Amino acid sequence: MVTEGKTNQGDTYEQNGNSGIDSMNGGEINDEAKVAGKINEAPSQKLKTKNGDITQTNTFHHHYYLSPNPSSNSREHEQECSVSRFGRVVSKDHKYNGDLVSIDLAFFREQKIDDNSKIGIVLTIYFGTIQEKFPCKKRLFEEKVDGWIRFGIKHGKLHLNFQNGAMMPADERLLHEDPKGDWILSPTGIEEFPTWEFEANQNKSKFLRGSRANQKLGFIDFLNNDCVVDASFKVCVNTIDLEVIEQDGVWNSETKRTRIETKIRLFFKKTLELKLEDYVSKVRLRYDSAAIS
Repeated sequence: MVTEGKTNQGDTYEQNGNSGIDSMNGGEINDEAKVAGKINEAPSQKLKTKNGDITQTNTFHHHYYLSPNPSSNSREHEQECSVSRFGRVVSKDHKYNGDLVSIDLAFFREQKIDDNSKIGIVLTIYFGTIQEKFPCKKRLFEEKVDGWIRFGIKHGKLHLNFQNGAMMPADERLLHEDPKGDWILSPTGIEEFPTWEFEANQNKSKFLRGSRANQKLGFIDFLNNDCVVDASFKVCVNTIDLEVIEQDGVWNSETKRTRIETKIRLFFKKTLELKLEDYVSKVRLRYDSAAIS
């Protein structure tokens, strides 16, 4: 395997060449690396960089984690990589190339579970921010100027939709809280369509940011040997779910609050509604026991 790489600001690893990496999800992740993956097995190995170690796990989806200070979070890193993942991603789509939200699913089976039909689902999720152009008039009779608004997500929902008779019983759900306490999680929905609400912990941040890898959502029951899961992360395009973080050229210190609110509504309506009204990130995952076993 021929690999060339470099680090940017100590938290992102860019890799080029015949490396088995498919694509990268953009954005910044606090004290973690971005995640890239491709369904392609390879032996485990550790690569050295001047800012830390990159560990490649031997799974269907290869994940690379770059830790600027490996000693400070080695226990958390070990926990994230301890899950044996399998399954086939049939399709996926992330708005803004995954820079706003990116979700990834995989099936897992723990060593203590002997029943092959008792498998679970793990989630890797990333939240970032987006800067969008928004030409507007500073005053009523002036020409439009090129401004921009940066926004993030402060509330959204992760939906799972099982096919072929599969379901996730309420007592089999495992993810009830954020291990770091930055996000507030609320499991809702029914067994066939489980949902998790994600909300920013306002005591720490006004919007969701960062990533969590290999979070166990829960175990599923299914009748057939073939299981398909459609997952999507959705938001409502309004001030309840989206947070305006900063702007330039859209308003100034003299702009009245009512005028600012009007411009934000126009920004949501004209720029974001068509892009985000259906979903922000989605993935379809398939499990075939005959192919896996």
